[in-house]
Amino acid sequence: MRLVLILFFKVCVLSNVFSQKIISGVVSDDFGEKLVGINIFLTDDSSLGTTSGVDGEFSLIVSQDFPISITLSGVGFEKKILSISSENELFFEVKLSESVLFGDEVVVRSE
Repeated sequence: MRLVLILFFKVCVLSNVFSQKIISGVVSDDFGEKLVGINIFLTDDSSLGTTSGVDGEFSLIVSQDFPISITLSGVGFEKKILSISSENELFFEVKLSESVLFGDEVVVRSE
């Protein structure tokens, strides 16, 4: 009985480890400059995510089944949502466009 439980436990652990997918890629702007600090997270679960590094590269380990949807966002850039439908689409070269925020006029007075 103990052997059966040990084998069952090993099968459960190994199936969970092998079902993980690594989504990776490089984030750059419209001019090809690599972007640092861009947030990359699951669209369905924003608690699971990462940020792009100094070279614009990111890597995200996911155990969710396909299709997977990830969101890329950063200050001063348009948000982009990517859909992943198969294991052939696990590396991305993403270009984010700048976004301009227009605000109301600010008047500062001093006496």
